[in-house]
Amino acid sequence: MKFKKIIGFVSVLFISVVVCAEEELLNKAKKYENEKNLQLAGKYYLEAIKNNEKNVEAHAGLARCYSQSRMPAEALKEYHKVLELKPANTDALFGIGASYIEMKDYVKGVEYYKKGLEIEPINKFPGNIYLHHSVGICLVELGKYKEAKRYFDEALTIFPDFPDSYLGLGRIAKTEGKKEEALQHYKKALEIYQKYKAYEDIELVQKEIESLTRD
Repeated sequence: MKFKKIIGFVSVLFISVVVCAEEELLNKAKKYENEKNLQLAGKYYLEAIKNNEKNVEAHAGLARCYSQSRMPAEALKEYHKVLELKPANTDALFGIGASYIEMKDYVKGVEYYKKGLEIEPINKFPGNIYLHHSVGICLVELGKYKEAKRYFDEALTIFPDFPDSYLGLGRIAKTEGKKEEALQHYKKALEIYQKYKAYEDIELVQKEIESLTRD
């Protein structure tokens, strides 16, 4: 009886040590990820996975590191692992969508973004602004302008001061030959970019406006 108690105690102690080691690795990984040191962050996420292959948080963290390092194929592998371990994980679905967009596979990008949007509440802020906008961008690339407009409009319903979606609407209008409508959207985007002092975006929109006013 005493022997069984000793074995039980040792087992609990071993599990506690393993859990503490995992937590320490994850804490280090998150620290380096927050500091944008993706190489070191990835190293510690990998060590946490070696410790426990079913550690969802570690796989998700490693996927983010790959994604931010412009390594979409590697990110896809880790996001799919997250879905294996935790089906209907919206962050993984959105990450897969973003990875496919990075690889210029807009059909797959839309597919996974839409799967995520079916689960995630439409009014979640700020995540859903970017999700709706990203679906819109994919649909523009696929030439599905009418559907793209709907997603840009939904992003603006969530947050009316989101300039990127005005820019998207402006580009659709320009493609459709609706010059005045395009200008209206571009000017709205420019106004918001100026408000936030987004200088690169300001320059981009100004060029779009100039190209329309020259015609």
